[in-house]
Amino acid sequence: FTVRNKKWMTSFPRPNIVLLTAIFGTQVIAILIVKFTPLVANLSWEQIGIVFIYDVAWVLVINLIKIIVERSFDKSVPKEEIDAFNLMNQKVN
Repeated sequence: FTVRNKKWMTSFPRPNIVLLTAIFGTQVIAILIVKFTPLVANLSWEQIGIVFIYDVAWVLVINLIKIIVERSFDKSVPKEEIDAFNLMNQKVN
């Protein structure tokens, strides 16, 4: 979700509902596997919660880094080049 736009992941465009359903569905299946099957060592609900919070924290950190990098790249381009590029695109369209 962090690569779709140059703003926070909660701003538009938001992910497609099919994508969200697939992601949340796989997360629920993964939780059920680690909690109730003998395929892996069973984790407690507390451990599952800790992993979930850890994942969410890193998504926020990655999103913040993305925003900082995007803003630094935007500042490095001279304003004249951006305006000229926008004018060329308007004439073509």
